[in-house]
Amino acid sequence: MSSRRGALIKRLSKLGPDGTTARRKETLLKRLDLNQLQALAVSIDSYGAEDTPCVLLAAGDPQRLGRSPPLSPHLFCQMFRWADASSYELHQLPMCKTQADLTYICVNPYHWSRLYKPDTPPPPYCRRPQEIAEDIDYFSEFTESDEISQETRFSTHISSCSESRPWCKIAYWELSNRVGRLLPVCQPTINVFANLPHGDGLCLETLSRSRLADNSSVSQTRAKIGHGISIFREDEEVYVYNRSEHPVFVNSPTLDPPNTAKLTVYKILPGYSVKIFDYERARYNQRLLDPSLLKDGPFDPNAVRISFAKGWGAAKYSRRFVTCCPCWLEVIFLVNR
Repeated sequence: MSSRRGALIKRLSKLGPDGTTARRKETLLKRLDLNQLQALAVSIDSYGAEDTPCVLLAAGDPQRLGRSPPLSPHLFCQMFRWADASSYELHQLPMCKTQADLTYICVNPYHWSRLYKPDTPPPPYCRRPQEIAEDIDYFSEFTESDEISQETRFSTHISSCSESRPWCKIAYWELSNRVGRLLPVCQPTINVFANLPHGDGLCLETLSRSRLADNSSVSQTRAKIGHGISIFREDEEVYVYNRSEHPVFVNSPTLDPPNTAKLTVYKILPGYSVKIFDYERARYNQRLLDPSLLKDGPFDPNAVRISFAKGWGAAKYSRRFVTCCPCWLEVIFLVNR
């Protein structure tokens, strides 16, 4: 074993949560080559912020037939992210290239998230009503004449929406003020983050640079966004992955029964992903929509709200409306286009 490979194994064996001994980690890590160990180290050291390749293992690894435990995504997630993770709750993230691969499996723990299921939520959990502020126009539409602001750091593949149709639009809000323009998303994944130097997606610091926050809560919350979130589409479903070190709070019309008067706000912990929108469910809800129940002002059945670090709802927080949250996103899905 080369000295460089051996040093990597020893260093990696000391990382991660309690639950797996360093000696056992060393034994398992010895089954990886130098390139795999290097990719694993970058991923773990950056807490998933760096774009790292898959750590691939043959699905039919002969070593699985021996006495050693099989190398699996579940095992590596337990060793380096969550000691209590169960295999059934892991969800593959879009940066992983083995989603439809039957030959190889990826054991990069930052290519996986823990899946939050609202019907069987992990603690802490509580239901919080949502009130919709009347001063927001939730039905604003993006037109092709709208130009993407030069102040955003939307990547080239995002700005290619001029050549294809967007599947959602994103607005960034600070309290009741929208910051920047309504931005279309055409590619299946968009990252929203604070100020990562190598970020690929929507940089909120750049959006806010021309706007001085006169509210200490806004500036403090913006500083907590960090790696932010990833929003990604998988066929007829859309997920959000919490990449930050603080919880995010989400509500969505497709996470509650049709005609629910007060939507549930869900707390999504770091490292978790949750399905925030279901196109089929949205179309079904639309057929059952009863306008007489909409007593709290404007309501868009295809819009999701995501607040960074701060929750809202009178049952739990002093912030009754989403517009009282310091930093939040409105994601509007184009269902019938």
